[in-house]
Amino acid sequence: MLKDVIQSLIRSPTSFFFSLALLVPPILIGFSSERLLWDETYHIGLLQRLYQQGFSQTFLKEMNVAMGPLYTIILYLMCLVKGGILPLKILRVVTWIFFVATVLVMSRISVKEHLKREDSVLLFMSLPIFSLMSVFAMSDVPVVFFFCLSLWLAQRAGEHISNFWISHFYGFFSGLMFGLCVVGRQPYLVALVGFAWLAVKSREYRKLSFTFLLAATPLPLMLFTTWGGMTPPLIAAFEAEKSHLSLTHLILSVSQSAISYYFLFPKQILRKFQYALIVVLIFVFLTPWIDRFVVAELSERLPVRFFFQRILGGWHHQVARYVLVSTFALGAFWVGQLLYRFIHSKNSIEQALLAGGVALAVHPLFIAHNYSSRYILGGVLVLSILETRSEVCSIGWKWPRFILGYGIAMAVAAIYLDLAI
Repeated sequence: MLKDVIQSLIRSPTSFFFSLALLVPPILIGFSSERLLWDETYHIGLLQRLYQQGFSQTFLKEMNVAMGPLYTIILYLMCLVKGGILPLKILRVVTWIFFVATVLVMSRISVKEHLKREDSVLLFMSLPIFSLMSVFAMSDVPVVFFFCLSLWLAQRAGEHISNFWISHFYGFFSGLMFGLCVVGRQPYLVALVGFAWLAVKSREYRKLSFTFLLAATPLPLMLFTTWGGMTPPLIAAFEAEKSHLSLTHLILSVSQSAISYYFLFPKQILRKFQYALIVVLIFVFLTPWIDRFVVAELSERLPVRFFFQRILGGWHHQVARYVLVSTFALGAFWVGQLLYRFIHSKNSIEQALLAGGVALAVHPLFIAHNYSSRYILGGVLVLSILETRSEVCSIGWKWPRFILGYGIAMAVAAIYLDLAI
């Protein structure tokens, strides 16, 4: 696979250009400060503890983060080779390597359709949430890599569904990669609704699902048994004091997923613009009710809210309410559009991708203690892979989309990394 991609880069000027763009993240990392950002603090702390204590049940039970240990173990294995904790910049480069590998795997999934490989790479790199995470020592991109690798292996299994041994060979390793993914971030379990749909719709896939589950189950099961649940005991005790559902997080995840999706595939909303506008106007009219009875403190959830506070002053809260309700309306229209598509689709694979993608996009409903835009990454990528199979993947929009999306991601990354230039 890698040899084919390299040859494609050499032959195509477009491919050569975005291969240069792929080098921007490690350049930014090279000039970055050593200041730990966001969850880097937790991951580096876990790495230090794992390096001192070794991998054991005690380490797993005393984890103070909600996600699984996969990413920490990956870094630990690399540190064992060196014989000590690697510098932060090297750990960030590891994330970038997984980012490149993920882009290549996703382009491989799409390449058998009408979309050229270089166009699919440009598409996936255009998603700001994805590209931004390529420069931080955090678990999101490595986990997405194993998830996309599982999807690619599942695709290969489907292509050989008539051959029992080959299809089950790919199905087994697809399950194994999915199990690793869940050990990295447990919410990816919701993607099983897509695999389950295939099993329901097809006898061949039903047989294959047993092989998939045989490989996917052991690692998560051992981890959850050690924890006594789906999160470490310390986190479980903390979450027991909070609500198990967050409507606010659902609103945010649906809104941001819709914005990301329509940014990548504007034809999907332009074709139904009049209906989307009606939905937005209805929601705007209902804003006071939504703010009062559905979700509190909408204005505090506005992205870059401090900038808007400075510009708008006392009008900030009112404007923020209507902006967020409008994006929520867009999200509601997006969910309705995908649901309509699911109901009327006659393609079980398309339905499976729709079910799994939407489930991943809305799973923050079940994460009551915290929210990050990173949580929707898996869902948006699955739906992006789906759209590479359709005519809505506009080739004419690819360069403006790439320059805007990837440019924003790299600019924001440079700000966060405190470049020492």
